[in-house]
Amino acid sequence: MDHAEDSIDVLRRWGCCDNEISKMLVRRPSLRQAHVTHLQPKLNVLTGLGIRALDLVKSINCRPRFLSCRINHCFDERLEFFMTLFESREMLAKAIVRNPSLLTYDFHYSIKPAIALYEEMGVTRKDLIPMLLSRPTMIPRTSFDEEKMEYIHKTGISKDSKMYKYVVTLIGIFRPETIHQKVANFEKFGFADDEVFGLCGRSPLMLTLSVDKVQRNMTFVLGTMKLPTSMVLEYPFLLYCNLEAMLKPRVLVAGKIEDVGLA
Repeated sequence: MDHAEDSIDVLRRWGCCDNEISKMLVRRPSLRQAHVTHLQPKLNVLTGLGIRALDLVKSINCRPRFLSCRINHCFDERLEFFMTLFESREMLAKAIVRNPSLLTYDFHYSIKPAIALYEEMGVTRKDLIPMLLSRPTMIPRTSFDEEKMEYIHKTGISKDSKMYKYVVTLIGIFRPETIHQKVANFEKFGFADDEVFGLCGRSPLMLTLSVDKVQRNMTFVLGTMKLPTSMVLEYPFLLYCNLEAMLKPRVLVAGKIEDVGLA
């Protein structure tokens, strides 16, 4: 087979159509100048993992610098480790498409220590798989200190709980000051510290809600719906609901039904 003329030719030979190449160039224009001898081995690595053209487009869209990084450093050792973790090449390929940086994180100083931390916390490798797929940046952002350990303890969550892996991974990736800010925001509306962490233990995704969303929903629940804070503790979905598309229209309809005496 003739040698590829340039990076675009390499991508075409690898199976990318012009539309897919265009999408990648929009996200990473420098791919056009990528050296053939550097690009081809990386694509060969992806082929071995079962990753194809459409997957590559998703990967570049997610991490534009992906093909500009070294992905063959400690590759065999990394592949063996991930194959054990994800238990199949198909699941590993899915994880890499979701987060291509899995092939670029430092293996010995980032990947292995992060996984080991979660295992020490009692999160099994089986439970780590969905967490890594849903939180692509989990590995580089993970850290645990005494303050975070205290946060986990305050949730009252048991290691046997189905929610445990969510609580641990979310607290693991957030900075302590971010958690403090989110907790303080709840306290402004009358929640006690232990109530906030108890709520996070029962509904861990509460930690992912922005300060602004919590403020808007709580203001509506307390001010317009005239509900006590205890109702939010019992029905956390009041904070997850889209205020404009769901909560307000339903309250408006309920008000009109009550006005005409049908309630």
